[in-house]
Amino acid sequence: MTSGKAESFHPEFGLEGALHRSAQELRGRAVVYGDTDECATGVEVMLEGDGSTTLVLTDGFGDFEFERLPPAKDYTVKVAAEGYAAQQLHVRTNASVYLGDIVLQSRSGGDLER
Repeated sequence: MTSGKAESFHPEFGLEGALHRSAQELRGRAVVYGDTDECATGVEVMLEGDGSTTLVLTDGFGDFEFERLPPAKDYTVKVAAEGYAAQQLHVRTNASVYLGDIVLQSRSGGDLER
């Protein structure tokens, strides 16, 4: 940057503005069972929006991720596990979205089979 202004690294590649059009990601740090404080492994997380639905399962740490989402779109994230009240969150991909912990509360308050 010899001019003091932002310059294209390789203008011959024609990528001007590409960073502004890049795909976003949506992450949840952990889905946790509220009654046991344990990571919720294998829980369904559904992403609906932009004309499609995508389903992933939480990993061994209760984490999940949706990658390569188009920017500036509205989505609904639904997290559901048997015996627990479902969580629903509304997000917009103006930037990558980090949802943090999502705590699932038991529907009956007792010990439940999962």
